[in-house]
Amino acid sequence: AAPAASAWERAEAQLGAAFLAALQGDAEPATVLAEEALELGRACGDPGCIARALFTLSFVAGSREDHKRAEELAAEALAVAQEAQLDSWLPFAHNRLGIEHYERGAWDSAHQHFAEALAGWRAQQHQWGVGTALANLAQCARAQGDDERAAALYRESLPVAHRQGDKWGVIESLTGLAGVAAAHGQPGLAARLFAAAEAV
Repeated sequence: AAPAASAWERAEAQLGAAFLAALQGDAEPATVLAEEALELGRACGDPGCIARALFTLSFVAGSREDHKRAEELAAEALAVAQEAQLDSWLPFAHNRLGIEHYERGAWDSAHQHFAEALAGWRAQQHQWGVGTALANLAQCARAQGDDERAAALYRESLPVAHRQGDKWGVIESLTGLAGVAAAHGQPGLAARLFAAAEAV
């Protein structure tokens, strides 16, 4: 709509459109828009734009189950953010890379990245991020066989997500707690927690 806009302005608009498309599951347009934003970001030398474009491309690749490519893109996004000292963006990059390490079963490195994300978001008082990182750490703990730690993390994440109106976060914590209860001989509690998640 604004062909005379600067490269930076066009990149920002394309990043917004790319991420919305990704959230809706429209992988092809999301990829095209993010790749164009990446080119514009590189042309105008904006590391923030570059990091976010790489993040979005990683998100799309992960949603398509291409976890190898998603991990490569996430690692590149993190490297750009670290080099440019993009403190506000670093937790997002750590969380994205943690997700991809989790997907390939690298629990220790996934835990490390989620812990970095949690520390960054706590320092920024970014409540959505705090809840998300806690839930991701809980999933890691479950994968590593530490259900007691997982339950504690889910219990910590649940009220944070609830206060933010983050319904997906609430569902994730409730179902995580339900899974722990079911695994430890508490079918009644598991059923109530799954029912609560279903209601949300």
